[in-house]
Amino acid sequence: MSKRLRFKGDAPKKSKKRKSGSHSADSSTYEPLEVDSLDDLNGPILILSQTTEPPSVLFCSEKLAVSFKVLGDAATTIKTAEPDNVGQVFQATKLPTGEARVSLKSAYDRYLTTDKIGIVTCSPEAVGPSEEWEVVKREDGFAMSAAMSGKFLSADDGSSAVRADSDAIGFREVFHLRCQAEFKHKAKKGKSASKEVDAAALDFEQLKKFQSYGRAALSPEDLLAIKRAQKRGNVNEVLIERREKIKADKFCK
Repeated sequence: MSKRLRFKGDAPKKSKKRKSGSHSADSSTYEPLEVDSLDDLNGPILILSQTTEPPSVLFCSEKLAVSFKVLGDAATTIKTAEPDNVGQVFQATKLPTGEARVSLKSAYDRYLTTDKIGIVTCSPEAVGPSEEWEVVKREDGFAMSAAMSGKFLSADDGSSAVRADSDAIGFREVFHLRCQAEFKHKAKKGKSASKEVDAAALDFEQLKKFQSYGRAALSPEDLLAIKRAQKRGNVNEVLIERREKIKADKFCK
C-alpha cells in the first residue's frame, strides 16, 4: 500500500514513543532529488518536461484530466523544481511484468493510462496492461512508452497537451524525473543489502548442486573474495577454487 504523499516543510508525524535526545525528521528527507537510476522509481515522483520555460510537470486534476503545467516561476529549473500541488506527484510502483515497468498512480488513487490512439487519461482504479509503462534510461533523461502499444509519452512544444503516440524518442519524449530523498536513500540501501545476500546465496547454490562431502561455512574472507570476483567478472573460477579447497565438489579434478 502506498504511503501518503509528503512535501518539503510538512510537519513530521508525532510518535507516541520518543527516545531521549531524538530530533524531528529533517525536511531534506522529503526534498526532491534527480532520479538517476531505475532503482529510484519506487515512490512519489515528478515527471518534468523541458518543452517550456520554466519546465512543465505532468499534472492530474481533480477531474482526472492529464496535462502538463508550467511549474514555479521564471527562476525554476529542472534541478530546483518542487511540487506545489498533489496533482503533480505520481506514485511509481515497479511491476513484475518487466524490470523497467512501472505503474503511475495519481494522488486521487487513479492510474495513468493511454488508449489505442494515444490519448492519455488518469481514470482507471486498477492496473492492467494499459496502465503499464516501460521506462527507458538515456543520457539526457528518461523516456516512457506504453507497454500495450510501444508508443512513447510525449509533451507538445509550448502547450499543455499530453500524448502517447510517438514512434521515436526526440526532445518532446525525454523527461526528467525527481523523487523524494528518502526513497532514493532506501533504494541505495536495498541495492547494497541485495549484494550482501547474493554472494552467500550463490555460494550455497553452487555447493548444493555439486556437494558430495558436506558444506563448509562461508568465512568473512571467502565472502569478500566472492564479492571481489563478482566485480571482476570471474566469480565462477573463484567458486570452483573454493569447492576444491573444501573438497565439496565431486566433479572438480
